[in-house]
Amino acid sequence: MFKPHLLTYSQRDFRRDPPDQIVGFQVSNIISVAIRNMSRVGEILQAAIQARANKISGINFTVEDTVKLKERARVKAVKDARKKAESIAEILDVKVRKVISLNDTSGKIILQ
Repeated sequence: MFKPHLLTYSQRDFRRDPPDQIVGFQVSNIISVAIRNMSRVGEILQAAIQARANKISGINFTVEDTVKLKERARVKAVKDARKKAESIAEILDVKVRKVISLNDTSGKIILQ
């Protein structure tokens, strides 16, 4: 996916008389690119540099389909909770029989 966007900023000189006078304009050409094949990131960044891009920022990594990942995380969380409960039960010399309550606080996935 390739999405261009132009931003225009006025350049002001607050030291002139009258103050806050526009002395020029600055235009930024911002391009957003979505890459699915991570092995091509270096190649695409190199192409941007060769095309005279002078500022590259805001590189973000996201996951398109979070449903499967959330399900895998839930399964792991429940298994981990069961393991912890059984460990505590062993210390107390009791047995874990059934789930009394469950609280799923799933939220937005934040990748770091």
